[in-house]
Amino acid sequence: MPVLLSWLFLLEEMKKYSIAIYAVILFYCLSASAADRQIAEDTNNDGRTDRIIFYDRAGKIEHLEMDTDHDGAMDRFQYYEKEALVRMERDTDADGHSDCLDYFKDGKRARQERLDKENRVYQVTLFDEKEQPAEIRKDTTGSGVFDAVYYFNDGEINAATRDTDENSVVNIHETFSDNLPVKRTVDDNEDGRPEQITLYDDQGLVRESRQDTSHCGFLDRRTVFKKGKMRLQTMDNNQDGKADDTLLFNDREERLRMESDTDFDGTIDTRQFFKGNRIVRMEKDDNHDGRVNLKVYYNNREEKEKLIKDADGDGFFEITQWYDIPEWPLVIEVDKDQDQKPEARFCYIDGVLREKSLDEDHDGTIDLMEFFDRDGRLIKSREDEMGTGVLTLTWFYDDAEQAVRAEKDTNADGLPDVRFFYEAGRVTSVEEDSNHDGKPDVWETYDNAEALIKREKDLDYDGQPDVTETAKEEKKN
Repeated sequence: MPVLLSWLFLLEEMKKYSIAIYAVILFYCLSASAADRQIAEDTNNDGRTDRIIFYDRAGKIEHLEMDTDHDGAMDRFQYYEKEALVRMERDTDADGHSDCLDYFKDGKRARQERLDKENRVYQVTLFDEKEQPAEIRKDTTGSGVFDAVYYFNDGEINAATRDTDENSVVNIHETFSDNLPVKRTVDDNEDGRPEQITLYDDQGLVRESRQDTSHCGFLDRRTVFKKGKMRLQTMDNNQDGKADDTLLFNDREERLRMESDTDFDGTIDTRQFFKGNRIVRMEKDDNHDGRVNLKVYYNNREEKEKLIKDADGDGFFEITQWYDIPEWPLVIEVDKDQDQKPEARFCYIDGVLREKSLDEDHDGTIDLMEFFDRDGRLIKSREDEMGTGVLTLTWFYDDAEQAVRAEKDTNADGLPDVRFFYEAGRVTSVEEDSNHDGKPDVWETYDNAEALIKREKDLDYDGQPDVTETAKEEKKN
């Protein structure tokens, strides 16, 4: 009996060791199997792993990690199913974030997604059987809506569309040939009628553009290009199918000249000339007699400098308007007798006449000047009463433009010697400085009929009257 127990004890102990040995063998087998699922490689022998291949339990490739730019960070990850590539993720900008995802079907790339920093898809590319792009959809605004779509045929782009306001209505259509643009149509207001059509030459350069500038459905502006540069532009302002404005450009796309038919009678009546892309002169046939009767000149800031006009159609430009006189925004001069000396001059501020000068006898000197307030009311005038070439008589007016005072310079020294005072348009009194010392020494008073009723004289020039004369008697003080 004791012997039997000893054998049983020995058998139990052997079982325990067998189980331990089996566990150790299983551990090593599993470890060896796990080691077989991953292989690290240094393909460029720089001492750093740049490719790791992962296998499944059956020894088939599961996925692959690669450091394509050898910067120490894995940037390409390839995933397999049944040893066939199904997905590839790439970090194209080395920021540690996969931004390009490629999906494969039957070993061929079928779809690609591009991701932004927030992991949002902003571009999707679909591929054909040859792994060439068949369609590209882009979210150009980051809104999550694919507003731009590009279509390809055999790897070459042949059309594109844009939904610029992202309302699911396409408003830009483009066509291509040999990867070059052929036509572009833009319908901004989405009414089905394009506001702009652009045509391209066989080099992909713009050759013609048509625009609907008024958004009425009529393409009124036409621009012609040569080697991609503007050379001519026309405008049909009245929509009769004929150009009313024609603008010419030089090789630098600077404006040279514009010709216009402003009254739509089929005849050019206005021409504008440019230098350095700035307008320098305009010529116009206002009366439609076939001859230019108005010219406008401009400064370097394209501001009006001078205007000349032949108002009577005799070929002589007798009216000149100046815009560059500092104190006067507008000055108009008239030279009707063609002697190059204007006989009338009108000065304006904010469109209101403020000063007028007249040479009534055409002798080259001013005979009359009138002055006006900001409302255009006459407030003062000056006359060459004696024909000396000096304005010797000055009138002052009230708000009703009636004379209230006049000053006369009898010796043309620039100082008034006689002053006239008026009420209701009638002279009431006169003061005279007979000795030209700047002080009056003669005083006259008039009645309502402007008849002299009293005269006073300062004989010793002390400022006090010494003699008083009336209509009936003379009295000495």
